[in-house]
Amino acid sequence: IKGIRVKKREKMIMTTNEKNNMHLTYLKEGSIFFLAYLMPLSVLPAVIWGGAAYLSTFILGFVIIPLLDYIVGFEEFTPKKEDDKSRINFKFFNYILWLYIPVHLTLIYGGIYFIVTSDLALWEKFVLALNISIASASIGFTIGHELGHKANKFESFLTDLLYQSMNIMHFKLEHNIGHHTNVAT
Repeated sequence: IKGIRVKKREKMIMTTNEKNNMHLTYLKEGSIFFLAYLMPLSVLPAVIWGGAAYLSTFILGFVIIPLLDYIVGFEEFTPKKEDDKSRINFKFFNYILWLYIPVHLTLIYGGIYFIVTSDLALWEKFVLALNISIASASIGFTIGHELGHKANKFESFLTDLLYQSMNIMHFKLEHNIGHHTNVAT
């Protein structure tokens, strides 16, 4: 038709500066995920000082985090479709998940070694084991869940490592094959 211009769709090409700005934004957003490491670190005061410090994991997990969750509230942020691909290709978020695996395994197996070889009273060993269980399960399960949704073999292996250490190997199959196939998206 005369007088009407038809524009072809152009691919969006980002400059290096725009990519750097986008990656800086993702780094700022992603840095909050390092708060997950507070749970395993909360066991350290109990190991170092004992006494009232045995409550550190309980207080963080059952008082401080729920209060912060209540104060901060629900965030209704949904990334734009065009941002999804760049977020997926930005590996920083994956590194946060991968880095947790050695922390988790050190927490569990280092904790077991400490409990077995220390001269703690029986009640102290029990409370320390509870701290380790709460810290490892609360974050380990969540990170295992996220890694379980990944398609590559490396992340599937990491999921298996996490779930084996918590004795819940069935979850990956039950969740991904049962739940996502039959119930949800």
